[in-house]
Amino acid sequence: MKKYLSIYTLLALTCIVLQSCLFSEEEIFDESSANRATADVIKCQEILKDVPNGWKLEYYIGSNYSAGAVTLLMKFDGKQVEMASEAGAEGYKPGTIITSLYQVKSEQSTMLTFDSYNQLIHMFSGPLGLNMNVGGDYEFIIMSATPDKVILQGKKYKNIMEMTPMPKDIPWRIQLEDIINIEKD
Repeated sequence: MKKYLSIYTLLALTCIVLQSCLFSEEEIFDESSANRATADVIKCQEILKDVPNGWKLEYYIGSNYSAGAVTLLMKFDGKQVEMASEAGAEGYKPGTIITSLYQVKSEQSTMLTFDSYNQLIHMFSGPLGLNMNVGGDYEFIIMSATPDKVILQGKKYKNIMEMTPMPKDIPWRIQLEDIINIEKD
């Protein structure tokens, strides 16, 4: 028994002594994760601001796109967003521009959040009673962002949505009238 105990002790000491204290890991990225996250926030913010006539978002409502979509037109300036739609809360006149605050920030990923009340987007996420709502998001994960297209995913309901730049020569009023006319037909 004493022989086995000394063998195990010798083996344990050998493992401890042979272990190296040096640990070197090869860098995968050139910058830290915090710097990369900050750079992505700045890039997304610039992409949102640099579109002259704003963005068109097909905003999907409900789990698994169950409640259809609403078109939202948005123009970002760095702190505020101007938003118009063909549909809204009771008393909203289609095409009326609503202004509110927004942020592009980094949480678990880069996100677009509408953090002050905007009746066009918060009407779908506000409570209806019985702990329910229509199924809309007001926080979006930015899946990808280029000057031609921004892909968003709702944080709560996970619907994937696409924002595309509005053509420079089409006023928002005309775009929304066309959508309303298509809905009537």
